[in-house]
Amino acid sequence: MSIKAGNNGGFLTYEGAALKRETCYIVCPYGIGDTLYAAALVGSLKSYRINGRKVCLIVKKHHSQIPDWFEAVDEKIVSDEMVKDLHMYSVAAGIWELNNYLYGHFRKNTDLSLFPEYNDCEVKNMIYRYKKLVFHLPPEAALEEPRIIPAENIVEEAVETYGIGKETIILMPYAQSAGLMSAVFWELAAELFREMGYRVFTNVNGEGELPIKGTQAISADLASMAALCEMSRLVLSLRSGLCDVLAFTETNLVVLNTSTYHMKEWNLKEVSDREKIRNFQVEKDTSIRDIMLPILELLEEEKG
Repeated sequence: MSIKAGNNGGFLTYEGAALKRETCYIVCPYGIGDTLYAAALVGSLKSYRINGRKVCLIVKKHHSQIPDWFEAVDEKIVSDEMVKDLHMYSVAAGIWELNNYLYGHFRKNTDLSLFPEYNDCEVKNMIYRYKKLVFHLPPEAALEEPRIIPAENIVEEAVETYGIGKETIILMPYAQSAGLMSAVFWELAAELFREMGYRVFTNVNGEGELPIKGTQAISADLASMAALCEMSRLVLSLRSGLCDVLAFTETNLVVLNTSTYHMKEWNLKEVSDREKIRNFQVEKDTSIRDIMLPILELLEEEKG
């Protein structure tokens, strides 16, 4: 790895990739939602700060589709190695922005704790903080809505394979930044949904994620998964990055927040106030009955 900030720190160079001085490169080192909001603010960044210059997003392989959903994003570089290198570089060197480079997330110390400016930010919600602390944009800067267009053949194949439709429910019990809930809860939820006549699936990604007992595993790329979720009767999910993507769709989404932090500061209602997005706060002492009862009532109301 060779990263340099030349000309008095004005421009970034990276060995193995020709970085142009006239292009702004934004590295996206964290989760799906983080990459999504970085991409959604590119249009406002061009309007307010960089005079319409081209913008290239540097993203992880798993996030490779996200830049394609936004008209304001001109180019992308898909490289897990480059994302890791630039993340380590910014954190270690304390360099977050140059003439052709922007670190696309909140600033952190070498122990990866957030800078005090994060907690000192006067309005504590994710969208405001991204605008002010990452992109240095005014509160009125707009998010561009993504055009999530999956490949039709992939969705058709998935529908044929899984039989996704209004008689199916998708469980999303896995999240990287949220406390997981017990397998007992998910197994009981799946059992109750099956008793109501639904086919139940578990969204899995990777070898470490297993389908909930009594459900079938379902996996697809981000755009296709969003389309399949939209086709289903209901998606019951832990607060995860995929929820941010689903907030821009018509998915009937119930989000389980296992921390007050996520409920208050990463609330999807700040992204989209659609009626089909419902948030539940889940505490350690919240009973399975208290969680499931309103969800079951919701399904019964929709059937009626």
